[in-house]
Amino acid sequence: MKKYFLVIIVCQSFLFGCGNNYCKESNKYTIEVSVDKSCYFSDRNTVNQINGKEGVIKFIGNDTYLISTNEDLNYFACNLPDSIKINKLKIYFCGEEKEIKPTEHTLGAFLELTSVFLKDELIGDNDSDQVD
Repeated sequence: MKKYFLVIIVCQSFLFGCGNNYCKESNKYTIEVSVDKSCYFSDRNTVNQINGKEGVIKFIGNDTYLISTNEDLNYFACNLPDSIKINKLKIYFCGEEKEIKPTEHTLGAFLELTSVFLKDELIGDNDSDQVD
């Protein structure tokens, strides 16, 4: 019985990752950014675990940024570090997607980041803070 329990635990580790180690699998993103581990979405239920996605920081106005992915998903990260609030910056991230209440209307899902990694290039130029 103990063997089966150990096998189940090991299999779960491979399927679901081990914390931030899963984010480090992308060798293109090597610079880890420190992330505050709690924010104003922390008390909400987690609806999805994001275990490593590429994204681009987008400035949408009024000191508001979102993370946009290749799958046309947008995330508002409540703990996005000020140091990476740079329009068109490519990132690799992990986090917890939080619930959106029925009365809330938003351009993206709520996200509490757990890890962020950077790459040393921007897409396009960085002359404008506004996204077209």
